[in-house]
Amino acid sequence: MKKRPLVFVLLGILHLLVPIFNLLVLKIKTGMEWAVVLDNVLNIQGVKNIVDFWFIFPLAGIALLSVKAWAYPFFVGVQMYAFYNHIFYEKFTWPYVSERPFVGPLFLMAINLAIIIYFSLPHVRRPFFDRRMRWWEARPRYGSDIPCFVSLLIPSLEHSGILRTKILNISESGAFLEMRPGLHINCNMRANFEGYGQKFSLTARVINHHIVNGVEGIGIQFVFTSWSERRALKKFIKKLSLTFQNSLSTDYPKLAA
Repeated sequence: MKKRPLVFVLLGILHLLVPIFNLLVLKIKTGMEWAVVLDNVLNIQGVKNIVDFWFIFPLAGIALLSVKAWAYPFFVGVQMYAFYNHIFYEKFTWPYVSERPFVGPLFLMAINLAIIIYFSLPHVRRPFFDRRMRWWEARPRYGSDIPCFVSLLIPSLEHSGILRTKILNISESGAFLEMRPGLHINCNMRANFEGYGQKFSLTARVINHHIVNGVEGIGIQFVFTSWSERRALKKFIKKLSLTFQNSLSTDYPKLAA
């Protein structure tokens, strides 16, 4: 499981538990038996009422826990819908069947509003959408000098053969290669290299282009076609880390996780 910011994990779990919290509050405020409360809730009429009670906050929680590029606009959209529902809330209607909305969801929405405002700042929002990096999922990258032979999956007019390049650093998710003519962002390739008695022929996509310390290069993201490919590369990286444990690269751009 990929690491996520602890605050996102906690808030995500709280969002998932909102329907249960609502059930507890209904039980306490009405004094009805659990069987009666559950019978009423399970017989909610109308798609909107069902969605409002069971799914709105859990969907926002799933978005927080997933932390993908789609999650931010989805999270904002869900919150805007929840804000709208609470602003125009009518007494004793779903999802709360109360004179006014419960304090718990209102508190969560206040926190969510703070999150939305915080992530509207450009320097904070950028990692959320930048597919080259996830600051909470950063994979260690190790400096290397590994010959690599690249062939484009869709040959271009500029180059249709095999390109000889060099892997300058590598992680479990991608690598940084010396630039060669014919390579450009979003092109798909086959990267062939070997080391420690292992040979690799991995599908990859170019995701960025940089000049670092005078070296023009491209960042590629590996696209694994099988679990065995991922496992083999992980073993390779482990051996590389043991050999070059004092050579962890910090100069090259981050790769996609």
